Amino acid sequence: MSLFPGKMKIALFLAAMLLSAAAGAVLALKFATGTDLSDALLQRKISEEFSEKIARIRATQGDVLELAVLESTLTFELTDAWENVPAELGASSLRVRVPAVFRFFVRISEPIRVSVEEKGGGVLCRVDAPKLAPVLPVAFDTSRLAWERDIGLLRFNRDEMTDALHEKISRRLMISAKSHAKSAAVRDAARRAFERFAAQWLSEIRALKNRPGAEISVRVVFDGETPPQKETAGETDGNGAAGTAGVPVTL
Repeated sequence: MSLFPGKMKIALFLAAMLLSAAAGAVLALKFATGTDLSDALLQRKISEEFSEKIARIRATQGDVLELAVLESTLTFELTDAWENVPAELGASSLRVRVPAVFRFFVRISEPIRVSVEEKGGGVLCRVDAPKLAPVLPVAFDTSRLAWERDIGLLRFNRDEMTDALHEKISRRLMISAKSHAKSAAVRDAARRAFERFAAQWLSEIRALKNRPGAEISVRVVFDGETPPQKETAGETDGNGAAGTAGVPVTL
């Protein structure tokens, strides 16, 4: 009489076959990798590649004069929700904070007009400067992006929403940059920088040097601004052009 019934023999046979196959796989893996199975499963190979393709190099003619820098953090939010489904199940929201650096400049290769006006015993040099423009595209550090994600239990759209929000960042930064370029705060900072710049080269004008004792100042108006009617400190016109007396010129 056999010690094992027929069905048990079959089960033992199948178990032996599986054990043999597993042992063979372990030996094959060990032979292929030259290490134990546990090491082979835990080890990782991390590689990093870098490539660069220069598309274009061109000179700027040395005509870009940076006048103002504005640092700001913008917050973008995207929500995708199913109707008639509890928010914790069917709603996904994504929020990202983007620290950006906005830079503003003028091109000094464009026409710059200077008019001189006698004013109260002094001389006011009004400089009609080129248009103040933002540097585009706006620079931002991707490593400093701060993400907040709240994904519903029944939603699997995290990557889709992340990609969608990524696509909106550059365009929204461009819109913000153009808006900031028209703001009074940015224009005032840029105006002070350009007045200091203009005062340096106006100080070399011979006609002004021949006026000893005259109080000479510089007033900058950017292209697109309406010149202020009054040149007194602290007043502004409707376009945000501060009515300061200008920067003194050292002769």
